[in-house]
Order: sequence, then C-alpha cells, then structure tokens
Amino acid sequence: MNRRDLLFAGLAGSLVGLLGAAPPVLREDLARLSGAWAQAAAGRRPLLVLVVPEDRYVGMDRGERWAELILHGPPRAQALLGQVEVVISGPQALVAFAPGAEDPDAWAWVLPADGAAPVPVHVDLEPRRWGRWDPDADPLGESDARIAAMTEALADALGEVTGGVDHLPSSTRERLVTRAIETLRRPFPAAAAWGVWTGCGSQVEGEEPTMYLCGMGYVHERTRNFLYFYKGR
Repeated sequence: MNRRDLLFAGLAGSLVGLLGAAPPVLREDLARLSGAWAQAAAGRRPLLVLVVPEDRYVGMDRGERWAELILHGPPRAQALLGQVEVVISGPQALVAFAPGAEDPDAWAWVLPADGAAPVPVHVDLEPRRWGRWDPDADPLGESDARIAAMTEALADALGEVTGGVDHLPSSTRERLVTRAIETLRRPFPAAAAWGVWTGCGSQVEGEEPTMYLCGMGYVHERTRNFLYFYKGR
C-alpha cells in the first residue's frame, strides 16, 4: 500500500467518527469530500476544493467569479481546471478533512494526490460593484482582468503540485481543456448549481426564480451566470 492509499485509508477511518456526530450540512460536506477524494485518487489528480464562504454575499460574488472563469476562461485556464477534480465544501468540514487548510482568505485549496500539505488558492480581487448600469464602464475589460487574476491564482497553486500546464505538449493541454469543459459545465458537479442573473432577479437550477423590484436591469454576458453554493444550506 503506497502513501496515497494509506492516507485515504486513514481519512476514511477518521471520517466514520466525524460523520456520526456532525450536523447534517457538515456530514454532507465530509461525505462529499471523501467521495471526491476517492475519485481524484483513482485518476491520480489533485482535488480542488472551492470554499463556500459563510457570508452569502461573499459567496455569491465568488460563485460569479468561478463561473466567469469556467465559462469564459482562456485555454490555459481550462487546461488548469482539467488537471483537477473539483468539489465544494464549507470551511469547517474542509479543516476536519484536510488539517492545515485553515487560511480564511483562501478561495480554494488544492489537495495533492500524494497526500502532501494542502495548497491555498489566493485571489486578489475585490468584490464586484453592484448597482445601476454605468454607460462608461468597460465590462469586457473588467471581466478579462478578473479572469486573468483567477487564472494566475490557480496557476500559482497548481504549479506547486502539478507543475502547471505551460510545459505540457499542446496535445495534452487540448485534452485537459476538453476534460474541463465536459466535467465542469452543465451540470456542475459537487453539489453546486448553476444560476443566471436576469437583470431584475435570478434563477437557480431546480428552484423558483427570484424577482426584485427594479427598473430596467442590465447584465453583461460574462457575468450573467453564477455558481450557487447554498442549496440545502
């Protein structure tokens, strides 16, 4: 039995006790992490854990940023996403599952397939401004800048684990891009749901639409979609 198998066996054993005493949401997160880790280990891939913030305003903003990257990111970003299995988790379950993953500022964590220490994904972005449409704004340029920041943050973290993708042959990068598109776009795995802003409301898959009292709403194509992390929470 190699190091990875020993680690997984130890995690599985420790989770038996945690699952029995944990609140329902924590149990679901731990079970999801365990299943995703098994799938990642089987494919010899790292596990990328998107952290679900306790502050829902922050969580909605981050869900929009991850969606922007997944749906509109360049091939390099897609290849990076193709290197990993993806799952979502609240911070409490993540720390229980992966001791050391305790940085409250990390947007996500990379759990290496060999059981090495988890690596944080830090994204240097301020929450997006909400409000009326600004005719002088550059939504496409702003989106490109956010996507570039997300891509570099992911590349920095994965560079410590997989070496990144820049050194890989183009054929390998193309396969990774295809994998990311096939596994991360509809339906999104790992208990998150896709949502869409309609200008004066939102619609999350499997739920009734939410409408707000407003005037004419404006939503740019790049920020129209978001990942909703709070189903069942």
